[in-house]
Order: sequence, then C-alpha cells, then structure tokens
Amino acid sequence: MGCFLSKEELYQSDAYAALQNQVKQLQQQLGAAAQGNGHAPPVVHQVVQPGAGGNGTLSEVLFFPDPAMPCHYAGNCRRNNCTYAHQQTSLTRLLRFLDSARSSVDVCVFTITCDEISGALLAAHKRGVRVRIITDNDQSSTQGSDVERLRAAGIPVALDTDQYHMH
Repeated sequence: MGCFLSKEELYQSDAYAALQNQVKQLQQQLGAAAQGNGHAPPVVHQVVQPGAGGNGTLSEVLFFPDPAMPCHYAGNCRRNNCTYAHQQTSLTRLLRFLDSARSSVDVCVFTITCDEISGALLAAHKRGVRVRIITDNDQSSTQGSDVERLRAAGIPVALDTDQYHMH
C-alpha cells in the first residue's frame, strides 16, 4: 500500500469534492462581480497545510480591489456620509494576516503602493518576522512605490531581471 492515492481514489475523496465546491463558488462570485459593479466581493477560503512540529501554513484567497478603502474610524465613525468601508474588506483581512505573522512573510507583487500594506510589512520586520519581497524591476522605482523604503529598512528585495513585467 503506497502513500499516494490513485487517481480514482482522489476523485472520490471528500477533499477533492471540497476543492471542487470552492472552485465553483469562486466562479459564481467572479461571474456575479463581472455583471455588477466590477468589484469582486471579498472571498475567503482558508487552507491550513500541516507542517513540522504541528505548525501550519495558512492560505487565504482575497480579491482586490475593494469597493472602498477601510475607514480608519470603523466602529467609531461619526462622520455623516462617510464613503469609506465600515465592514471587513480584503485589505483589512490582509493587514490582520500580516499583523499576525510570527515567523515569515514572503511577498511576490508587481508593485507595492499601499501605505497600509507597507506599514504592516515594516512592523512585521521590526517584530523580527522574516519578510522577503520579489517585485518588478521597472515598478520598484516608480512614483508611489514603497519598495525602496522597505529595502532601506533592511527587508530583502529581489527584482526580476526579465524584460517583461511581473503582471
């Protein structure tokens, strides 16, 4: 008896059925977003992969852009007609995820221009979390990019050397 499932066993497993269901839900939500305002609702699927010593890797799927940036006063906002989001957004979930990191954060992005994300990465680095970034060489020095600020803080940044964009 081997440690791998046969193709037939895999297709009949509960895990495979759960993955099929998640893909179907994502397709439905993306289709609904395409017909609506163009913004996909925040969709979160968590997968915890077992690791050594009982540790796990948390993976979530978040869709961007959010319909609105989060309100910094969410929960206590008293502004009339505030156009910022007062409910959880993909950005707030990502920031909470970065704030919870204890050992490492690996980032591969086209560019980083969101000060909230940059701030969370810097805070993680200052807490002793190993942060590593891979980004597009052409975008790393464009106006609004936070990549050089992160590199200057001591975060390792690798740039692609390809003539094509990491998009």
